Amino acid sequence: MDHHKKRKMDWRKERERGRKQVRKEEQYKKHSLTDNIRNRTSHIALLTSDTDYVALHMTPQKSWMCPRAK
Repeated sequence: MDHHKKRKMDWRKERERGRKQVRKEEQYKKHSLTDNIRNRTSHIALLTSDTDYVALHMTPQKSWMCPRAK
């Protein structure tokens, strides 16, 4: 396969990867933060009475530690 053809293939792959990334980001934007909290109550961890902090996992990337309401 000659150099030019290879470059073209790489460019195609790169473009497709870019599209996928954008699509993912759009999906995250679509669900607002409150929706995330409401929809993902199953992800709210550490709800035992002896902990002071509750871990909220909104997205796979980010998780916040929120002080427990007294």
